Amino acid sequence: MYSASVLDLTEEDLFQKFFNGVRTLAALAIGASYPTAVTVPTYLQEGFRKLLAVSFQTDYLFKESKLFKEAAAKAPAPTEKKETKEEKKPAGKKKEEEEKKSEEEEDDDMGLGGGLFGDD
Repeated sequence: MYSASVLDLTEEDLFQKFFNGVRTLAALAIGASYPTAVTVPTYLQEGFRKLLAVSFQTDYLFKESKLFKEAAAKAPAPTEKKETKEEKKPAGKKKEEEEKKSEEEEDDDMGLGGGLFGDD
């Protein structure tokens, strides 16, 4: 049997369990495309995002899209990707490592044959 301490739940624990259930129910309703009071705001957000995308692509503006378009124009341009350690290596070393990797991949078969789909 369980001890009585199992029943010692705080108000915070109850709220956490309740809202976890609400989130799960909302996720199921969204996945099933079943409109409920919880899912309607999500559907409205998705629709607004799609309207903004069309507005940006076609240059058709409405009141709300002007605000987003102005904010996008003021935003700094994305910076170039920083080079990783792999990209900084000289071309010769890169080629050697690629050759080693391809040799290792070939050795993974161990010559046993018997490919599942006839690629042996």
